[in-house]
Amino acid sequence: MSMALDDKQQAHDDEQLPELAEPCSTAEVAEALQASGMVDELLAQFDTGQVQITGEGGLIPGLIKLALERGLKAELTDHLG
Repeated sequence: MSMALDDKQQAHDDEQLPELAEPCSTAEVAEALQASGMVDELLAQFDTGQVQITGEGGLIPGLIKLALERGLKAELTDHLG
C-alpha cells in the first residue's frame, strides 16, 4: 500500500501543524502532535492499513528519505551558495 493522501488527509493540508516554541524537546513535540489529534489519526490509518510503517512506501522510509534530502540540500546550499 502507498502513502497516497485520502480525502481526509487532503483536507488537513490547509491546516497548520501545532505551534511549537523553540527549542523543543522530543517529548514536547510528541505532546503537541498528540494534543492536535494527529497521532490518533495516524495510528488509525496504520490500523486500517491505509498507511504502512515500514517497507516500500512506508512512513519510516519516507521520513528517512525526506531527512536525507533536506540534509543534502543544506550541504549543497552551504558549499555552492
